[in-house]
Amino acid sequence: MRVITNYMGGGFGSKMGPDAQGLICARLAQEAKAPVKLMLDRKEEHLATGNRPSAAARIKAGVAADGMLTAFDGESWGTGGAGAAAGFPLPYIYQFPNRRRAHKDVYINTGQQRPMRAPGHPQGSFITEMLMEELADKVKMDPVEFRIKNLPPEAPNAMWGKYLRQGAAEFGWNKRHPTGDPTPGPIKTGMGVAINTWGGGGRGPSQARCEISSDGVVVVKVGTQDLGTGTRTLIAVVAAESLGLPASAIRPEIGDTMFGVSGASGGSTTAASVSPSVRIAAINALDALKEKVAPALGVEPAALVASNGRIHVKDNESKGLSWADACKQIGTQPISGDGNWQPGLSSVTTSGVQFAEVTVDIETGIVKVNRVLAIQDCGLIVSKLTAESQVYGGVIGSLNFALFEDRILDRNTGQMVNPNMEWYLLAGMSDVPRIDVRLIDMPERGVVGIGEPPTVSTAAAVTCAVRNAIGVTPRSLPLTPAKILQTLAQQRA
Repeated sequence: MRVITNYMGGGFGSKMGPDAQGLICARLAQEAKAPVKLMLDRKEEHLATGNRPSAAARIKAGVAADGMLTAFDGESWGTGGAGAAAGFPLPYIYQFPNRRRAHKDVYINTGQQRPMRAPGHPQGSFITEMLMEELADKVKMDPVEFRIKNLPPEAPNAMWGKYLRQGAAEFGWNKRHPTGDPTPGPIKTGMGVAINTWGGGGRGPSQARCEISSDGVVVVKVGTQDLGTGTRTLIAVVAAESLGLPASAIRPEIGDTMFGVSGASGGSTTAASVSPSVRIAAINALDALKEKVAPALGVEPAALVASNGRIHVKDNESKGLSWADACKQIGTQPISGDGNWQPGLSSVTTSGVQFAEVTVDIETGIVKVNRVLAIQDCGLIVSKLTAESQVYGGVIGSLNFALFEDRILDRNTGQMVNPNMEWYLLAGMSDVPRIDVRLIDMPERGVVGIGEPPTVSTAAAVTCAVRNAIGVTPRSLPLTPAKILQTLAQQRA
């Protein structure tokens, strides 16, 4: 069986398995000996392809007068659908020297849970960050300084303290007012902050082949797929860097099982898995090209390097050949190099911080996010454009489940009653705030996946900002106008 996926829509983990409908489609194609197209409508997508599992918790926590956390005692629940677990990290990142947690999975008559960008982390982040806000007020500390005081020790993959200070300075955190905007009138503003972490490491096998033809064409074949994250661009950039060529000179070919084994797009592992194999394949192909070119230049292959579109002697660019002339030495059969993922060229785990500023109308309950600052460690930045795009997408995705997305279920049947674009709401262009992205480049760490971490902390940062604006803690998402008005009514009562 051969699978071809030249282009795929957003997967976000929910497309890692074929599901019953995918298996039926494949069986029909086998028996019909013809391609079969599968398409699900909106209701079927919500029912059958998985949903982010819910999370709820009841927490007691202790903090000393000096602001150090002392204890955490939590009871949590999660609904992952029919027979599926729904775990999430709790408490999230911050250090509680004494901790206890009891968790129960609640099985309900709905489709099973699926990964949906950083499984469990947005839930754990939201619950923990709300707690941190309230504890900071209890000891009368600035929320940023309170967080810094209770973070794990800093490491290359855990630089939250540094990023919190950087973000606070850039965001204008010193202009933040205490909890509850005292400004007269119905419009209240507030600032919030939250942190994130995620894995994003590479794994094998992830095979790649780099082929160079006598006409100078470079083709890189990898069995991976592109979910709109820019995998093709990533492959072209890595190969081009290795061969001393512009990225436009590389022709990536992906999404075909004929190209060898590659990992599923999940866990933010694609970039960290594919980049090393492409790098190794390109270097091996370049070594084969040097073997062809060296006799023509009268040197050993090891004396040659590739840069600026030429193959030339080290420290003597004038003694060499253009890429086109060098490739003429190949002959009729293309040369190739194979590569597979190996440790050392990619890293694991990342850290990030986000700040949010909101406006809340306490008469209507409408929340408007004005701006977000996202600081994210990326390890080695391979393609700045696509890395920034991932952060923008993560922030907007998290903004959606902070303010809009709400799966409403019938209590008796478990049927979703709003599986449509009219009542299952998403942000429109006017709802998207100004988003400033700051990528932290750490080349020494190798490639780290960045698809999921930026989506973790936005909802928590936005909710902290709403709390700062209205003076009371919202305790569930999404932050619909009805929930904001209910929260304010409870405070007044």
